[in-house]
Amino acid sequence: IVVASARSNDVSILLGNGNGSFANQTRYSAGSGPSSVAIGDFNNDTRLDIVVANARTNDVSVLLQSIGKLAYERSYASGGGSSLQYVMVVDWNNDRNLDIVLSNYGTNNLAFLGGYGNGSFKNQTILNTGVNSHPSLTAIDDFDGDGIVDIAVFNNGTKEIGLMLGCENGIFASLTSTKTSFDSNPLAMISSKFSNEKRSKIGLFTYYIVVSNFNTHTLLFILIRHGSQLCPHGRWPLVE
Repeated sequence: IVVASARSNDVSILLGNGNGSFANQTRYSAGSGPSSVAIGDFNNDTRLDIVVANARTNDVSVLLQSIGKLAYERSYASGGGSSLQYVMVVDWNNDRNLDIVLSNYGTNNLAFLGGYGNGSFKNQTILNTGVNSHPSLTAIDDFDGDGIVDIAVFNNGTKEIGLMLGCENGIFASLTSTKTSFDSNPLAMISSKFSNEKRSKIGLFTYYIVVSNFNTHTLLFILIRHGSQLCPHGRWPLVE
């Protein structure tokens, strides 16, 4: 288990014992106000590394693993006032190296840091999500079945879920969006097929995006039809 602690400005690692229990935590320093973590092998040594989004210092910290221990590598700025909310990792340009995707709440954009495959990353490439959009969460998948990564984003400022379809060479198409509800305040968002269905006649699976809403104690399902059409599909209450 990996936990980010905004109050103590660190991340904690609890190693599994293999029987459902975990060892005591080991803490590693991060930047100020860590808000999210993501895990991946950033230097292609088969060991899992960690990237931490730091909301107060507007940067991400990369911690590389060496034989069970993490060491701080370096930080990458996300821009003044970006107020980082969320980080994910994915190979978004198909070069077999993991890249970093940031949700910059304060500057209304997503940022991509291309990985070199040695634990270091390029300067960020920006994708705007709209005026006062305040992106807070992302989900990544191949929604249109073309073998290229696509991105779904929850914009907390406009209460919309947006979809950016990936094109070749790491470029994305324009954002298409659908409204959620004025009281949406999500803590998490995932994407999945949620069934074992076969591909449709146009070669696509039916994907759903699921958003957990803190304010309303509900799960919101958004259907992605034909790879690009966002269709609200229902809201299910959670037991309090």
